[in-house]
Amino acid sequence: MGHPPTHPPAHRSPVVSRLPAMLCLVLVFLVACSPPSPDELTQSQLGAVAALVSGERSSEDRGTRLDIRGIQDVYLATYDSGSRKSQAWGQGSDVQAAIEDALEQAGNDYPDFDYAELSLAWGFRPLDPDSLGDDLSSAQRGVRGLEVRHGGRAVRFAPSMMVADNLSFEKALSRAAQQLRLDGKALLSEARLSTFEAHQVIVEAGTNFKASQLFRGNHLVPIERVDVDSVTRSGALMQRWMLNNLHDDGRMTYMFYPVSGKESRSNNMIRQWMASLCLTRMAVASGDPKMRDAALQNIRYNLKHFYRQEQALGVIEFRGSVKLGAVALAALAILEHPNGELLRKEYDALVAMTDSLWREDGSFQNFHRPQARNADPNFHNFYPGETLLLWATMLNAREDPQRARRFMQSFRYYRDWHLAHRKPAFIPWHTQAYYLRWLSTGDEQLRDWVFEMNDWLLGMQANSRVAYDDTLGRFYDPAPQRAHFGPPHASSTGVYLEGLIDAYQLAVEAGDERRTRAYAESIRQGLRSVMQLQLQNDETLWFSPDRNRAEGGLRTTVYNNVVRVDNVQHTLMAVMKIVGYINDVESRQMQTDVSLGSLLPN
Repeated sequence: MGHPPTHPPAHRSPVVSRLPAMLCLVLVFLVACSPPSPDELTQSQLGAVAALVSGERSSEDRGTRLDIRGIQDVYLATYDSGSRKSQAWGQGSDVQAAIEDALEQAGNDYPDFDYAELSLAWGFRPLDPDSLGDDLSSAQRGVRGLEVRHGGRAVRFAPSMMVADNLSFEKALSRAAQQLRLDGKALLSEARLSTFEAHQVIVEAGTNFKASQLFRGNHLVPIERVDVDSVTRSGALMQRWMLNNLHDDGRMTYMFYPVSGKESRSNNMIRQWMASLCLTRMAVASGDPKMRDAALQNIRYNLKHFYRQEQALGVIEFRGSVKLGAVALAALAILEHPNGELLRKEYDALVAMTDSLWREDGSFQNFHRPQARNADPNFHNFYPGETLLLWATMLNAREDPQRARRFMQSFRYYRDWHLAHRKPAFIPWHTQAYYLRWLSTGDEQLRDWVFEMNDWLLGMQANSRVAYDDTLGRFYDPAPQRAHFGPPHASSTGVYLEGLIDAYQLAVEAGDERRTRAYAESIRQGLRSVMQLQLQNDETLWFSPDRNRAEGGLRTTVYNNVVRVDNVQHTLMAVMKIVGYINDVESRQMQTDVSLGSLLPN
């Protein structure tokens, strides 16, 4: 894999959509001409940076003076256990002088740190506040820095700092306006705005100081690293995150901020019940009685706080909404749990609710409450597929002619609906449901539709045309005509992987070698994408005060380090499927040219 390109992407979303009122009209663009990037840092240069930061090298050592072309400005921040101890911008005649200046400014706080974060800035270019453009879009967060100058003062935001603080450009502009005591009008008319790029370096303190180069605050994950061992390790870290964020009373963390080490107050029932399902599958895969008990405790917690029975119907209600998807996923978590019989009454009532929301034409009513939300067809992309997955699981356990008839009626209804309203979010849930049902029936209609859906989905995956290598493999197409498909998101890539592994297995079992290879490559690229998002070790968590709860989590995007439970659980359930499939292939010693080797190399 080559170095990340330094030019802006061919297609980008708009700059900041909404600034505070004073700044809401700002859209900026970068002038087209830009100087060439300095050469990538060598191991020798990284070693010299580490030596400077450690205090083992001085400006008197002229014979081996550090020289990196085009660098005269350096941002340096030191961290101790995730808390920023100092930060400064150093300037000088060359990079060594700039680092030494920053070290001098750090002062007395400097010795006590475990990580030092540096941005070696280059390529300062002016921004035109009167022109439209999108060069300060989210895609540039963590790649470009921002400088605001006014009245002899300058406020700078290094790319690595924006990653560490999870800072958007609009927030940076607002912060600059505050620090410079300017209102929005004055900021635009009087201040000079510039952008710049930077080599990002992280230095680990200790007996031997070690420096490594980052891109957007993380190490680039090359596709060559995606193999059985690395995926297994990544899955183990995700499991650790799930367990470290499962509270003693059974409550699961919904959203975690690595920057502050705190949780969000927001919540979502569908994502919580998907987490319950994930914990249940972790328990089943491990066979660990403690894990089984923990998953059951989580289910009981959710039932206690969000379930109630209305006559014969089970209700999962949160803030006045009773969603078909939450009801179905709650029932599925109970059904798959080894001790689910303990909750038979609740399970039967939840299933009865899904039945009550089914219509004879095959459609589902997506909301029991409020009824007005059923007018929004967007929910057809999610809730019916989640419910059909429940029904397919039930039918595979015990055939029921009436439910089987209803299942196929819904299959036909939603196949037609999707062809008329195509969105990628529809595909993974229906893929999982139809593959599971195909295992019991061998129905070619189900097989062919799974293939048609997933063939189309592959066109959504980011390939070699991306502007930055850290976005390779994610499921997102920035083309304006596909904006309604939604932004890039770790949970989206995770759930697409859940469906794709089922499509892959179906292709193997159908003897379709072309699709087997295409799906396998897509899965591997998708795994590369989510591994890029994973907070895997202290070196990627220098900014987090609670590394125990952050480690193993998946950032929402390459430029947004917020961890959400569905980021983790969707991807983890995909990884458990993949590893389970590979282990099954190996145990049965399946002999096929396209099954094991085409999915993940050993």
